[in-house]
Amino acid sequence: MPTQLTLRLAPDTTDGFVDATADVSCRGFGGHTRFTIARRDLDAFSHDVAALARGEADVAQLIGGWDAATERLRLSVTRAGTTSAFTARVRVADREPLADQWDRAEIHFVCAGDALNAFVGALAAGKSEARLRGD
Repeated sequence: MPTQLTLRLAPDTTDGFVDATADVSCRGFGGHTRFTIARRDLDAFSHDVAALARGEADVAQLIGGWDAATERLRLSVTRAGTTSAFTARVRVADREPLADQWDRAEIHFVCAGDALNAFVGALAAGKSEARLRGD
C-alpha cells in the first residue's frame, strides 16, 4: 500500500465551510480525523503550492479543524532538496470517543510534482476526494 493522504470533502455549505475527513497511511501505520475547514483556506493552500512550485515560497501549509487542544489536520509541503519532488509532512489528530485524550498520527513522505498538482487540482475543483500519494 502506498504512502498517502486522502481528504474527503462534503459539498460546500452556504457559509463557505466544508466538512472534511482526512486519512493518512504509511506502511501499515495510519490515522483518521474529521474537521471543518473554510473553502478560502483550501484556495489559499492551492495558491501557496503554486508559489512553492515556482520557487517563490518555501512552504505551503494547510491547517484544518482548529480545536482548543490541537489542530486536527496539519499538512506542510516543502521542496525535497533541489529535485522536482516535494516533501509532505502530515499530522492528524482525533479525540478518543470515551476518553479525554487525543490520538495522533504523523507521517512524512516524498511525492512527485505531478502527484501534488493532481491533489491540489482536485481540491481547487471542489472534488469530493483528493489523494496525495508518495514513496
